[in-house]
Parts: sequence; C-alpha cells; structure tokens
Amino acid sequence: MTTSATAKPTKTLPLPFWPASPFDPDRARVSYDVPADELLVSFDRGRRSGGICDPIGLAEGTIAVVYDGETGESVGIQAIPSLLAAVRRRPAWAALAWGRLAGTFGEPTLDEGLPDFIAEVAPAFGRSGLAGAPLTEVAVGAPSPR
Repeated sequence: MTTSATAKPTKTLPLPFWPASPFDPDRARVSYDVPADELLVSFDRGRRSGGICDPIGLAEGTIAVVYDGETGESVGIQAIPSLLAAVRRRPAWAALAWGRLAGTFGEPTLDEGLPDFIAEVAPAFGRSGLAGAPLTEVAVGAPSPR
C-alpha cells in the first residue's frame, strides 16, 4: 500500500509471490552498478525492468525481491549494498558481481553462480516473506513489520 502526504491510502499493492515457472538463466538479465554497489537479477530479459523492491529476511535485509506492482509476481532480485554487505554474509555471491564486471570472460562464472543464488533466495522469500515477516502475516494496510 502506498500513502499520500495525508497518510491516506492511495493504492493497494498485490501480495508478492514467487513465479511458478522455474528460473531459466538463459532468460535472465544481470546487472551490477559499481557506484551504487547494486546487483540486480531480472528473471526475464524480455520484460520491462523495474518494480517494487522489498527486503526479505536474508543476509540481514541486503536482499530484496523485485515484484510487479500490478500483479505481485516476483520479477527479480536486488542485492544492495552487494559487495559491501551481502557478500560479507555470503562470500560465494561475489562471483555474481565479478561475473558481470568481467564481461564475456566472466559469463561462465555468472552462469554457474546464478542457480545457486536463486536456490538460496527463493526459499528464504517463502520462509520469511517481506522484511522478515511471512507473507501470511503481512496484511494490506498494516504497518510495516519493521
């Protein structure tokens, strides 16, 4: 839910859900923004990028699920700060940023690391939901669980 300056609800957002189709690394788009220290994995490179980012209870909130504000479907994962925080908790994730920064030389490393990254984030999202609160506990219009 978003609110206006008067704190009145202006829009109700759908509850996020993980996509039913399995992750396909060949369809994914991965970007790494060095100044922002942001790793972004979009599940479908053919889909417009962007969405609503909400942290989940993984790596102390440095991992967020990106979901479509109209449908609630998860469309990607954001790690921010990535190297300065998320990687401190999961060192293997450094390969994702390096794989992107190294261009074609790093593609095999990126291709190898992505499935493991997704395999860790997906169940964490299922267990902890948004901001560490299971989705069954996140009520529309309720205050943030934090």
